[in-house]
Amino acid sequence: QQQLLYAVQDTVINPNAGSVSDVKTANVTGNNITFISDTGNLGVVDTQETVIKTDKLAELFTKGTLSDAEKAQLDKLASARAGDVTWGAENITIERTTPVSVKLNGDGGKVTVQNTSGDMADHIYLLAKDSVLNADKFAANDLRLSGQEGLNVGSVTGEKIYLEGGSGNIGHIDKNDVENTLHAVQVTLKNNGFISANAAGNVKLQQVLEDPNEIVDFTLGSVAGNNVDIDAVGSIVSREDDIGYINANGTINLSSDKGGIGTETDGLRIKNSGAVVNTDVQSAINIEAKQDGTLILGTMEQDAGGVNVDSEGSIYIGKEDDPNTDEKDDVLGYIDAKDDVNLSAAEDIIISGMLHVNKNDGNLNLHAYNGDITQTTINEAKNIAVDNLTVAAINGDVELANKHNVIGNVDIQAVGGSLALAVSNPEG
Repeated sequence: QQQLLYAVQDTVINPNAGSVSDVKTANVTGNNITFISDTGNLGVVDTQETVIKTDKLAELFTKGTLSDAEKAQLDKLASARAGDVTWGAENITIERTTPVSVKLNGDGGKVTVQNTSGDMADHIYLLAKDSVLNADKFAANDLRLSGQEGLNVGSVTGEKIYLEGGSGNIGHIDKNDVENTLHAVQVTLKNNGFISANAAGNVKLQQVLEDPNEIVDFTLGSVAGNNVDIDAVGSIVSREDDIGYINANGTINLSSDKGGIGTETDGLRIKNSGAVVNTDVQSAINIEAKQDGTLILGTMEQDAGGVNVDSEGSIYIGKEDDPNTDEKDDVLGYIDAKDDVNLSAAEDIIISGMLHVNKNDGNLNLHAYNGDITQTTINEAKNIAVDNLTVAAINGDVELANKHNVIGNVDIQAVGGSLALAVSNPEG
C-alpha cells in the first residue's frame, strides 16, 4: 500500500522534464494581451472535488472491474497536476484547476495582468498554448504559469508557485539582448511558500527576499530540467511533508549568499539521475539523493560547515573519463569541507577527486551498504586528507590506495570483500 502510494505521488509530484498542461484551443489570441480585473484572479477552481480514500487506492489499481465512478476517480488522479492534489493521511483530494489559455502570435508579444484592487490576487492560472509565455511579472498567492514552448518571465511573487516551460526553458531573456542570454526568473516567496518548476530545457531561478532585512530559506518543491540553476540568499531547502526533488539531465548549480544546502535534519532532495551537482554556499551542505542511480558531486564550494550526503543509489566525487567511449565525459569533483563529512550510499561510493576535511580532529565517514568504496585517483591533487576516517562496506570492497592520502586514524567497521588502504604519504 505504501509503495503504491509513493509511486502514485511520485508520478504526480515529480513529472518528467517537459511535462506541461494542455487545452484544446486558446481562449485569447493576440500579439500583446492584457487582462484587467478588480481582483487580479485568472482561471477557475473546479467546485466539485474528487476524494479517494487512501486505503482504497491499491484496490482501485488491482480490481478487475471498476465502476464508472471508480474509473472517473482514477482518470482524475492520472491527469491531475501537482497543485491539484492534497495528500492526506486518510483521503486523497483532487481539486482541478482550469487556466485561462492564450496564444501569443509574435515572439515579442507579452501577457499582462492588471489588478485594480491593489491587493495580491488570490490565484492566477495561465497557459500559453503552442507558444512561449512572455511577461514582465506576475503576483498571486496561488500562481501557476505554463508556456508550452517556454516561460520567459522577469519576476514572480506568491506563496505557492508552479512554473511549466514545456519544450523550452524557464528563465528571462532581455528583449534587447541580441545573444538571447537566459537569466534567472526573480522569485519572491511569501509566507514561507515554495516554488516548483518543470521544463525540457534549462531552469534558472533566483531568490529575492520579501524583506531585505529578513533572510529566509528558498524552498523548492519539484524542479525538473536539463540544467538547473538555483541562486538563493538564504539556504536552499526542500519542501517539508512532500516528496518533490530536483531532477536534471546535465548539471545542478546551487549557490547561496548567506546560507547552505538543506538542513541538519532534512537534506535537499535530488534525484539520482546522473546529474553533476556543483555548490557555492556559505555553510553546511546536506543532500538526500533519491531512488536508484548515481549522484555526481562536482565542485563543492563552501565557506563553512560540513558535507552530508545520504543516497539511495551511488555517490561519485567527480568522474573519470570512460576510455570505452569517444566522448570526453570526465567530471571535475572535489570536497574541501570545513567540518565533518558523512557519505552514506545504498550502493557504491566512488572517489575520483580531492576529499579534504579541514578541521582539527575532523571526521570522514564512508558507508556503503551493498557496494564498494573505491578511490580511482593516484596523484596528490586528488588525495584524501582527514584526521579520522571511518569506513564500512558491508557487502563490498574498500580500495583507498592513493599513496598521497594523509589520514590520521582509521576505523574499519565492516568490509565484505577485500581491503586496500594507503593512510599517509611515504615521501613525507
